[in-house]
Amino acid sequence: MPGRYTTAVRGVLRPREEIELLSLCTVDPDGMDADIRNDVLSSYPGHPDAYTACHNIGAILFPILSSSGGVTSEGALGAAAAAAAIRLGNRVIRVDYGFHTFTIVADGDSIEAIEGWAGSAPGSDGVIVFPLHECVDSDGDYIRPTRADAATAMERILDANYATRNTSVNTVSRGGRGGEDGIQAFEGESGVKHLRVTVGPLDTTVNIGQKMRARVDITKDWVRGIRAAATPRIVCWECLKIHGTADSSFIGRWHRCRACARTYCNQCGCGLERPVTVTRERTCACGGRTQLVN
Repeated sequence: MPGRYTTAVRGVLRPREEIELLSLCTVDPDGMDADIRNDVLSSYPGHPDAYTACHNIGAILFPILSSSGGVTSEGALGAAAAAAAIRLGNRVIRVDYGFHTFTIVADGDSIEAIEGWAGSAPGSDGVIVFPLHECVDSDGDYIRPTRADAATAMERILDANYATRNTSVNTVSRGGRGGEDGIQAFEGESGVKHLRVTVGPLDTTVNIGQKMRARVDITKDWVRGIRAAATPRIVCWECLKIHGTADSSFIGRWHRCRACARTYCNQCGCGLERPVTVTRERTCACGGRTQLVN
């Protein structure tokens, strides 16, 4: 079963928003070439293999899950720091080991592993096997070991014995897809790799939800801007649907907010509350009033 922090990340989406937004909102605008970023965003929805790599996801998730900056340590010291943080609890741990990055939430009796797995970086010919939105929406694949088992696994993640390391990574991460050779996804076939661990205090689920929601809204604005630039028609802010060629009507109910200029399609507009019972206006998410648009 998903933990409450995984549930908080998943729960920021509204009814008509595609779950792929959870992967898109981990796109790093500063660490990615602008043309590649726009290609990634314009492929939404339906092409999660072109969205985000594990390192992008880890870099974005840590400040969302942590209430303040983290402390970084490497090698054996990093393994010990991760184990100690897991045992202590109420901590978030970013683990960069070899070719993979994953995030551990130490909360309650068991940990939560929140991650995505990519064969290569966005914009390349690699295939992402497990984008973030699939990880947080697939109950059967959650990694939920006890905190004691997870701490032991992190202590042994650099062990000289291949089988021991393999058991360790399969305990705390699904990035290697499990099995007798799951560790190869982290190491290739070159043996023990570099370990880097960042530990920070775990934020509340309410604050995490607000930070995650803000990133989803930013992502939607990116996608809406790209779609609007490619067409003379307006784009729904809620579901990112493109307006048809016909004018909006009372039946269609396309609305634009007078305050923030967000536009809603017929279905999303229909779902907004009326400020009073008999009116064509609706109340926007920002609190402003909408009007029908052509």
